[in-house]
Amino acid sequence: LWSQIRRSYHALIHRGERTYAIEIGPILDLFDCYEDVHKRSCSPRGRPQATYDIQRQVVSGGHGLVAVAFDRENDEWISAAYVIYDGPWAYYASGPTLRPNVQHAIQWKILQALKDYGVMHYELGYLPEHPTAKDHNIQGFKTGFGGTDWTQEIHDVELSAL
Repeated sequence: LWSQIRRSYHALIHRGERTYAIEIGPILDLFDCYEDVHKRSCSPRGRPQATYDIQRQVVSGGHGLVAVAFDRENDEWISAAYVIYDGPWAYYASGPTLRPNVQHAIQWKILQALKDYGVMHYELGYLPEHPTAKDHNIQGFKTGFGGTDWTQEIHDVELSAL
């Protein structure tokens, strides 16, 4: 895994591991930390509580993994990630953060944990057809973890025909 990581990420991962306490697992207490970081990192209007409740159910059902980073110096949770997995497949669903360059170490820890869980494929997401500058930055971050880029065809179902 390490050999596929973009070389410039190595120092960021090591620094993140030294600086922050990173915890990972399908543990509901960690989901509470994820929810806290997500709410603090979102726009003021946020998102409905029901969406967090659904994510919590996925974790409690054994198909969700949460990783969180704790800043020991300032005594606060500052970054998190939420992953959905089933059998050999996993999907990176969300990664709220309050500090730059923390997600590198979190993603590295997730890759290691997923390998231990027997997951063979980790989907980091897609680039929209008409990407914004933010989308390009996110995609640049994701491609730094190696793997293979592939195109997925999207099939639209015309609902009026049903």
